[in-house]
Amino acid sequence: MQTHRIKQLELEAKTPPLAEEIAFVTGFVEGEGCFHLDVERGGNGKNGFCINAEISIVNTSKKLIAYCHQVLGVGQVYYEDSYARKSVHKPTYQLRITKWSSVLKATRTMLPYLRSKLPQALILEEFCVSRHGKKTTYTPRERKLVQQLHRLNHRGTRPIEPINFEQYAVDKETKHEY
Repeated sequence: MQTHRIKQLELEAKTPPLAEEIAFVTGFVEGEGCFHLDVERGGNGKNGFCINAEISIVNTSKKLIAYCHQVLGVGQVYYEDSYARKSVHKPTYQLRITKWSSVLKATRTMLPYLRSKLPQALILEEFCVSRHGKKTTYTPRERKLVQQLHRLNHRGTRPIEPINFEQYAVDKETKHEY
């Protein structure tokens, strides 16, 4: 898949969003969005891996994604070409919120209106608060939060495999992957 970042959409200076606007965007996130913690090799910490927090919303309507971006006031908008996927698909737009402070702001903005994804949002919020300003190893509680969110986001009928954090570890001195 080829994803391209759209030139930063200009956020119009306006008063804070109305409760109705936040409620609408929250409902849209409940249906089309995801609260996610992603484990990746490498990273700056002493872990040999890093965990990234993210909220993402995907849709074929650029106008709708731009509206969510406007209301939440954080994140980046990306465009995915349809030719990178099946040709019968329309191009998609994605609002990705990845900066810790932005993830926390968006999560807290939506919390009063969340229903079905409230557990995921609460886990993401706790993780972001726990990691604020830290560059140390991940605590057992933080690893448990990643596992919990992984289970909540699981789809399908096959059994859920727990995340093996060591498979992502890289020895910093030898650059050897385990």
